[in-house]
Amino acid sequence: MLATGKPTISAIGSYTFKNYLVADVYLRTEGTEWRETMELIKDWNLQQQLTYLWEHQRMTILTVRGHLIDSNLLTGSFFTLGDGNRMKEFASNMNAFAAYTHLLMLPLVLYYLLSTKYKRSSPADRENKELIALLYVCFVLQFLTSGISTGQDDRLLITGLPLWIIAYISVLKGIVAPQPASDVSVTN
Repeated sequence: MLATGKPTISAIGSYTFKNYLVADVYLRTEGTEWRETMELIKDWNLQQQLTYLWEHQRMTILTVRGHLIDSNLLTGSFFTLGDGNRMKEFASNMNAFAAYTHLLMLPLVLYYLLSTKYKRSSPADRENKELIALLYVCFVLQFLTSGISTGQDDRLLITGLPLWIIAYISVLKGIVAPQPASDVSVTN
């Protein structure tokens, strides 16, 4: 608040949106160069930016997908940049492992959170599911918003590591835990 005068963490969101996402969609659509694109859109307001993205939905989706997957998720690590860093290959492999883990866990997390099979009667169990949902939603939002930026390697996603690790372990623990007996009584 001291730096921006507003109760925000960062004021870079609109800059990143315009100069990374909108500019990238524009240059891919129009075939312009980066510097030329920046000059062409420098005076665009938010409405003009949104209109352009809406009019070029397919390219916008492809660009966000490229930012998410190719430029952020399946890359090396921002923390291992530099020639001769022996951790570079390890970090790249770990990012690929994480990407495939997310693909495998998405349906499992949704099944666990939405299934009545895992609806226990204890308030602690309900709170646990709510916590898992909160952690997972925060991670998914962080992941999706990283699609606005590009060329960041894993720097935008690495802070989500504790969120998804705890959420995934909790889901797996909840699924393999014995379920309480049903309330259905059998009469002879």
